[in-house]
Amino acid sequence: MKYLIPVFILIFLILPNISFGWNPVGINPGCGALTGNYSSKLCNLLVSIKNILLAIGFLFGLIMIMYGGISYMTAGGDDEKAKKARKIITNGVIGFAIIIASAFIIGLVNEFINSTLLN
Repeated sequence: MKYLIPVFILIFLILPNISFGWNPVGINPGCGALTGNYSSKLCNLLVSIKNILLAIGFLFGLIMIMYGGISYMTAGGDDEKAKKARKIITNGVIGFAIIIASAFIIGLVNEFINSTLLN
């Protein structure tokens, strides 16, 4: 129990910054950040919005999996409650897979657009 608070701090505060490649300056180098024109500002805004939405999605998925796990543990042998809890966990894992796939697809499209426009 004494390790619970540091684990939650690690999960909610540190890992999202690591997984999204936290940039303290807030500039995405793939957005033409050195030009300073409006398109690079729009690109930086869209990248920030994408990162925020992905973080919210990951957090929501994690909460769903935790809620399903707690529901499963407190089912007390009731098959209907356990079945509902397993469905919540399954949906949370599917949500994680969708979020990861969408992050991969967005990154792939971004690289394709940057390579097409720059060449």
